[in-house]
Amino acid sequence: MKRRASHLAAAIGLAYVTVLVLAVIGYVMNLVKLVGMMDGGVTAMLVIRLVGIVAAPFGALIGWF
Repeated sequence: MKRRASHLAAAIGLAYVTVLVLAVIGYVMNLVKLVGMMDGGVTAMLVIRLVGIVAAPFGALIGWF
């Protein structure tokens, strides 16, 4: 029984770390894409990316798109 609980805890920890790493990568990708958009006009996507800078979970998600 203890071994099963230990495996479950390890799986949950691995999933948590994976989601955290993917969120950080998405946030950085949002920043990079935002810098690349700065020379153009003001578009809806530019405004969305700016909001994503302040709202980090949203920025992490939008960075992947």
